Amino acid sequence: MGDYVWLDLKTGREFDVPVGAVVKLCDSGQIQVLDDEGREHWIFPQNATNIKPMHPTSVHGVEDMIRLGDLNEAGILRNLLIRYNEHVIYTYTGSILVAVNPYQLLPIYTPDHIRLYTNRKIGEMPPHIFAIADNCYFNMQRNNKDQCCIISGESGAGKTESTKLILQFLAAISGQHSWIEQQVLEATPILEAFGNAKTIRNDNSSRFGKYIDIHFNKRGAIEGAKIEQYLLEKSRVCRQAADERNYHIFYCMLKGMAPEMKAKLGLGLAREYSYLTTGNCTECDGRDDLADYSSILSAMKVLMFSETENLEISKLLAAILHLGNLRFEARTYDNLDACVVVRSPDLMTAASLMEVCTNLGIMSNTVVHGIYGRLFVWIVDKINAAIYRPPTCESSVIRRSIGLLDIFGFENFIVNSFEQLCINFANENLQQFFVRHVFKLEQEEYNLEDINWQHIEFTDNQDALDMIANKPMNIISLIDEESKFPKGTDATMLYKLNSQHKLNTNYFPPKNSYETQFGIQHFAGVLSAKERYLTHRFLLKRSPTLSSQFKRSLEMLMRTLSVCQPFFVRCIKPNEFKKPMVREDLRGTCQRIVSARLGKQDDWQIGKTKIFLKDQHDMQLEIERDKAITDKVILIQKSVRRLKARTNFLRLRSAVVFIQKVWRGYRSRKNYQIMKSGFIRLQAVCRSRKYYRSYRITRHRITLIQARCRGFLVRQSYWKRLRAVLTLQAYTRGMIARRLCQRLRAERKRRLEAERQRLAEEEQLRNQMTVRRAKAEAERKHQERLLQLAKQQEEREREEKEEARRKKELLEQMEREKEQPVDHSDMVDRMFGFLGDSGPLPNQDGQAPAGFEDLEQTPGADEAEEEMLNEAPPLPDEEEEDLSEYKFSKFAATYFQGLSTHTYIRRPLKQPLLFHEDEGDQLAALAVWITVLRFMGDLPEPKCEMVLHDGSEKIPVMTKIYETLGKRTYKKELQELQVEEENSSADAQKRNSIRHKLVSLTLKRKSKITEEVTRRLTEGVDYGLQGNSMLEDRPTSNLEKLHFIIGNGILRPALRFTVQLFWCRIR
Repeated sequence: MGDYVWLDLKTGREFDVPVGAVVKLCDSGQIQVLDDEGREHWIFPQNATNIKPMHPTSVHGVEDMIRLGDLNEAGILRNLLIRYNEHVIYTYTGSILVAVNPYQLLPIYTPDHIRLYTNRKIGEMPPHIFAIADNCYFNMQRNNKDQCCIISGESGAGKTESTKLILQFLAAISGQHSWIEQQVLEATPILEAFGNAKTIRNDNSSRFGKYIDIHFNKRGAIEGAKIEQYLLEKSRVCRQAADERNYHIFYCMLKGMAPEMKAKLGLGLAREYSYLTTGNCTECDGRDDLADYSSILSAMKVLMFSETENLEISKLLAAILHLGNLRFEARTYDNLDACVVVRSPDLMTAASLMEVCTNLGIMSNTVVHGIYGRLFVWIVDKINAAIYRPPTCESSVIRRSIGLLDIFGFENFIVNSFEQLCINFANENLQQFFVRHVFKLEQEEYNLEDINWQHIEFTDNQDALDMIANKPMNIISLIDEESKFPKGTDATMLYKLNSQHKLNTNYFPPKNSYETQFGIQHFAGVLSAKERYLTHRFLLKRSPTLSSQFKRSLEMLMRTLSVCQPFFVRCIKPNEFKKPMVREDLRGTCQRIVSARLGKQDDWQIGKTKIFLKDQHDMQLEIERDKAITDKVILIQKSVRRLKARTNFLRLRSAVVFIQKVWRGYRSRKNYQIMKSGFIRLQAVCRSRKYYRSYRITRHRITLIQARCRGFLVRQSYWKRLRAVLTLQAYTRGMIARRLCQRLRAERKRRLEAERQRLAEEEQLRNQMTVRRAKAEAERKHQERLLQLAKQQEEREREEKEEARRKKELLEQMEREKEQPVDHSDMVDRMFGFLGDSGPLPNQDGQAPAGFEDLEQTPGADEAEEEMLNEAPPLPDEEEEDLSEYKFSKFAATYFQGLSTHTYIRRPLKQPLLFHEDEGDQLAALAVWITVLRFMGDLPEPKCEMVLHDGSEKIPVMTKIYETLGKRTYKKELQELQVEEENSSADAQKRNSIRHKLVSLTLKRKSKITEEVTRRLTEGVDYGLQGNSMLEDRPTSNLEKLHFIIGNGILRPALRFTVQLFWCRIR
């Protein structure tokens, strides 16, 4: 119980293999086992031959299947199954890596794993795709030889993802992180979009083969790459099998393109196009077409696709979709069957996008195949133009490369066409390349070295290759020959194939004369009767040179691979085994194990010129070799450092001896000069030392004086400020004391006056009454006067409080007014109040503006002198704020448009200083600047002055301005204001507001200049953005300029700050 055995159920199926099982019970000769799939089986004594003991290496699995004890397909399958269940998807077969698609994202591709597998031998770390990439890279650098990695497997096995992982590792390990590396990585999304599609086997199936040749410089950094594409499946553009989609780019474009661009191309939803719905599948659960389209556009930008090129690609793709919706009607011309295209919007749209006439009757699926095929080739060439760096003729360094081959696997469908023949022919060549490197070359080397080994039988497909393409009258040459004949048909081609190859064991002719199909014995199996090559339309679907071109490109690929050191990655699809592929994959892997185990039965053998080891021993020897090399390198480094140090020491010692010699000579000559000069030199030295000490002492004292002076100045400033503060306090206290003293003196004076009046009244009353009554009467009147004085005092205090309250309210009102928004009319009233407000007519002078009041004679100015005597002296001005951080030049450099600067220029502007969204504001800003220049006299008036002879030259200037501004509307509203003035004579403020409203009307009315600007813009006259052509017709007066500046520069909120900037530039 508990032993592991092989259970052979012998069901009679074609590819039955024993499965692993564990013994659960042994009772009376009966054995109960539980297989790897969880099913129980009873083995009776008569079936005891169905179980065999399992080798210990097959129980828990091994990392390298060469070490398996069970050399059969069952052992390989169980080893892969055990590791797959433990989420270990990679397994070695010697130097071959077997990768099982996990169908999930495993955390084994992080930067930490890249560092972990860098510069490691195969076998040092667990199997991984990074280990293969690392050995490719370091073998290229160590051996100075090109490398290649051949990734094979059926559709959905993970070939494309393995290719991307190797690219990721190579880009990271090169250590440059350059732009070219990013471009190489970004080529993958574009190729997948135009060359991959959803199939029933794989949601991201590559429908073309590619060979990516990555070029490295002598430092090991990526400096370029080149991509070769093979046999794109063009038939998928027009036809897909059930539950399959067209190429990804169509669905991504329809999902991610902007609505306005889709409308321009006449595109809608995917279900509206025949070419996208033949498989009845427009959605893919595993893909996000919207996000993929963004990635495609981003990758195209990285790979230097221009906007025009992207548009042309979109137009071609849209045209293909529209061509698929064309409908044909049957016609008969001259007793011949024909068809015509039914005119439809799709026909017109496709013709417009392709820039051809609407006669698209010749359009067919073959033409669409050609369009998409040429588009794909152009995209690959465009990518190569961005990432390929051709070697220079002057460079003497030969660069090395690593090639990655991701090519389609063997295909066997119900209906197999010429495309399947080419794909399977390519796989035959790759299989022969694998067989040659794994079996033939190795066994030839065994024979040449004359070692003891056991011959291994393996499947050699050279005969099939010879029949297809190598020997005279091969299948491809016969197809090409028949394609060149004008009357060649599928039937004549099949007749020639049968006549030439019917005796070949790898060729299977049709069973009768009515069948139009043939079969070929491929390395992966024989196409059954239902799955043979159907010759119908074999010649119609291809050009005469297509097969020859594919054959030549395949031969070039094989020559490229033959000069490289190959690495093999076999990808396996775990949950959908295609019988020929999986069986042959495992059979080839099993043959490789047998070759490694039986070909070299001993641990090592000595040949004529070489020693042959097993892989694990070779790895151990390589590790020991690396250690020995490392030790020798350290020894060499130590010796070189010792030699370098000794050489440096000898050089330094020679230099020291030379310096000593020179120094002794110099010192002797110096001593001689000192002895010769005697006391003169000694005196000079003493004086210099004395002056030096004096200088040091003086410098120290000056430093102390500076410190004392700085302290004195600081203290003096402090005491000065303190005295100023004390003075202010003293003056304030003095002012308060004087005011109090004045009040007390006035109070004393009033009381003394009252006392004198009391004594005088008392004296007068003594003559009229007794002394006592006179004194009482005088005292009573005295108290009344004191009471009156007290009331007067209270009244004055109340008035003072009322005055203080009024001032406080005035200050609060001023603060509130500061926070209120600016009223245009009030602002103009304050600025131009000097125009006069005594009457409604112009040319009347008013009150002087602020700052010029001293020019007028103001009566009563001496009345305030008495109050000034009691006021305290003015306080010192506050310290001015530092405005150095708010420079106009800095503002101009940040916000001005174009080449405008903060300097003042005496010429019109080409564009406003600040950006204005409204075109009217832009023109107004330019016109205001011209008006300001003319107002300042920096820009001359127009030479062609208009002369009026209608008597208007006698009208005053202000009257002309008012007429210009308002015309009849102004006169009408002026009359209304005059009537209002007469009716509201009781309100003086309204009478004084006539001037305010007049100015308001003046500024709010449009002038002739503004009306002329609007008229010319409305009529469409092209004056550019100069905005000054309408000001060059006639000269204007200063008042007209002032009106224009106010009307367009102040009342327009968008131009106020621009006018302020104009004045800043003028200042």
